[in-house]
Amino acid sequence: MKKANIIPHKTSITSQIITPGTRFMFQLSQAIQVLLKQKMLNDPTWGKLHIIFSDSNVPGEGEHKMIDYMKELKRKGWLNLSHTFYSNDSDLILMLMTTELQMVNLFKEEFYFPDRVDVGVRDVPYETGFEFISIDLVNNLLEFDLMKCYPSSANPLWNFLFLLGFQGNDFVPYIRMFELKTQNFDVVL
Repeated sequence: MKKANIIPHKTSITSQIITPGTRFMFQLSQAIQVLLKQKMLNDPTWGKLHIIFSDSNVPGEGEHKMIDYMKELKRKGWLNLSHTFYSNDSDLILMLMTTELQMVNLFKEEFYFPDRVDVGVRDVPYETGFEFISIDLVNNLLEFDLMKCYPSSANPLWNFLFLLGFQGNDFVPYIRMFELKTQNFDVVL
């Protein structure tokens, strides 16, 4: 980015400059569009790709825009597509589990949370590697286990996913009653 004169050499990246509508985001968008055009024109592998670039000028959160696009492809009959997301946003796992799309995977950094005895102190994670998560496999295994534990439930996977939303995410605040360590989650489920 410094090479493309988007960021002056002495400027650090802060949350203020990576906000939609800023000069930085406009210049970054332009630089990425130029790079994509160059790659598609000059690299035969890139020329075969269908690339969608949706920057901060297109309303919506990135994950929601991607999932909406995947659902649109499904509506058009493109059912045999494989989708792999790269994101460390844990909300994305829950969102992908609810899409009912097949062949969906998540590639993310793996974090280790050290054991802490201090109540109320958030653990500071550190990266240990990468994880590749098959959302289909997670859904199938979880549904199988939930059906064994809650055989009378009409749809235990959907109940589980609904309740998991109360663990807190970008839109719903954390509700202490559903803390996994207290086993209250099992009682409610």
